[in-house]
Amino acid sequence: MKSNIINTTTVACFLITTALLFTTCKKYPEDKFYSWRTAKQRLEGEWKITSVLINGDDAAYKYNDSLPIPITDYYLWIKAKTVLVIESDRNLFLINKSSKDFISAKDVDVFGTKLSFDQEKKQITVSNKIEKPIKDSVSTLIFKNMFKNYWDIKKLHHKEMILEKTVNNFTYRLSLKNIRKH
Repeated sequence: MKSNIINTTTVACFLITTALLFTTCKKYPEDKFYSWRTAKQRLEGEWKITSVLINGDDAAYKYNDSLPIPITDYYLWIKAKTVLVIESDRNLFLINKSSKDFISAKDVDVFGTKLSFDQEKKQITVSNKIEKPIKDSVSTLIFKNMFKNYWDIKKLHHKEMILEKTVNNFTYRLSLKNIRKH
């Protein structure tokens, strides 16, 4: 009799603990999977833009008309608490026209700036202040406007990230695929 009570209690404790663990690992609205990695660990790395939507419609062509290469050929590096010549102890956001390892990516093709990450609000904010020299002023202007204000993180998996924001009744949605980790 005591053995059954102990076994039942043990099983109940195990189930409650498991339920609590797995409900806390899924952090973003569209995440399908649970992750043992922290949000910062999943956020860091090189990301390739895979799609740009406005109100659910493909909007890549709107950017491609002005950019020197298609928007889906740009790469973003996100690195937390990086020490650079320009600034120390900051989250870093770099935009390049080709895939590069992190050391090479710091010599940006487009621009580099700071990034704020608010885990509670599930948002990222890209600074409008250019920290690295501008090498492509047209692309820089387009990306500065694109990343103006905050973006809600809808999905943050180690291989995929979806960002979304609504401005003046337009919902912008940016999908990215992780290319490499630092």
